[in-house]
Amino acid sequence: MKKCALAFILIVTLTGPLMSQTSPQIAAKYPAITGYMVRPDVLMTLRYTTDGEVCEASLERRHNTGKVVELDEFLPPGLVLQLLDEIVPPAKRGQRQDGVLDGTTMVNGITTVTWYIYENITVELHGVTEPQHGNMVAIINWRNRVCAPQAADVKDHP
Repeated sequence: MKKCALAFILIVTLTGPLMSQTSPQIAAKYPAITGYMVRPDVLMTLRYTTDGEVCEASLERRHNTGKVVELDEFLPPGLVLQLLDEIVPPAKRGQRQDGVLDGTTMVNGITTVTWYIYENITVELHGVTEPQHGNMVAIINWRNRVCAPQAADVKDHP
């Protein structure tokens, strides 16, 4: 009888954390973000100003599509330009600004950052040089907008 009680306590103790969590339980632990599927395998997350205007958009390939997990997917340059035209059409982003940073690529080890400067936005392409060169994340920042402070940091975990 003691063995059965001990087994029951052990099972309840070990499986309790594995029970599914509800949306409110997860929301109490983690800050929410806004995300959109702009293509079946491309996720766009947004940040906003205190007035609710978009101030930053991040584009990245989804690694888990539900069918396959891809760890080395890049954002092709043509796709980045197509999405840029959809998210911030040329009339809204303004003219490209010739300057020191525009078109500049900084290489740090195997990582790269390339900047494209427009009148109203800045585009940052973050990528890698090995094992092959490619952009992993594109970040669009609105130059005349200040993002609201981030949601509270993710709470510490035991």
